[in-house]
Amino acid sequence: MKSVSVLSSCLCLLFFIHCTHSSDSTQIDAKDSTYTEHALIANDSTDKANIAQLLREVYNWYETKEYNQAYFDLHEKDSIYTGIDTLALTKKINRWKALNYFAPAFFEEYRSLAQKVDQELKKDKYMLGDIPPYADADLWCNCQDFPNEYWNSLIIKDLVIKDNNASLYWTWSSKEYESGFKYHVKLQKENGQWKVSYLEGLDSSKYESN
Repeated sequence: MKSVSVLSSCLCLLFFIHCTHSSDSTQIDAKDSTYTEHALIANDSTDKANIAQLLREVYNWYETKEYNQAYFDLHEKDSIYTGIDTLALTKKINRWKALNYFAPAFFEEYRSLAQKVDQELKKDKYMLGDIPPYADADLWCNCQDFPNEYWNSLIIKDLVIKDNNASLYWTWSSKEYESGFKYHVKLQKENGQWKVSYLEGLDSSKYESN
């Protein structure tokens, strides 16, 4: 049986950008979209509230609608996986686009990851029942276990907003954050609306095969 690990711990040091527009290391509870911070201008506070709301909606949708779905639908022949079902992939992406949660960069990265998985399936034999060649943990959180309805209490850390781009890490709690658990997300603002452009677990550049 073969398995693939997507590097997550190495991302903890990435993308710390200091800028004059906005830089905040104070935790934000994603369930609270009405907070105020004296050092921030009104637009910054609105952006932070909108980002927190978006993450809450994205993870609510994922855990309640998509969690039991395969990351990628696979072709198989004679009990051997032979590659990605590209038609199913396109249908999934079109369905996700309709949600208006994700920026084009997110889908580019998702397709890139799919291509790497497809190449791996065609290079080596993966039998039905084997762990598919991408991860043995949930790529949307790089975790195997998680609190119930965690999207209602995500804590946002290290949020940096510059123009129409944002970077942050989310975690379950301050204790988990201090112990090293955090998940990197990037966002882009399109026509005044924030959208997810990057999820750490779906970063194709961090994909490794055994």
